Amino acid sequence: LLLDEPDDALDAEGPALVLKLLALTDATSLIVTHNPTLARAMDEVWFIDNGTIMETGAPGKLLKGDGPAARFFTMSAAA
Repeated sequence: LLLDEPDDALDAEGPALVLKLLALTDATSLIVTHNPTLARAMDEVWFIDNGTIMETGAPGKLLKGDGPAARFFTMSAAA
């Protein structure tokens, strides 16, 4: 599955619906998201900026660190 901002036009329950869909499939899934809730639920995060992979790794490590992914998702959550 390739999902590009799958919860963007959904209401507040959108991320939960996307996560439920992912739990019901055995397909490999790639998700483009600005949503920290969805990013935290993934097996691996690839943070891409201006076409360059800046960081990759487990969301728990990347989003709690001080790298570009953590800074981006911290700013996204505050907006």
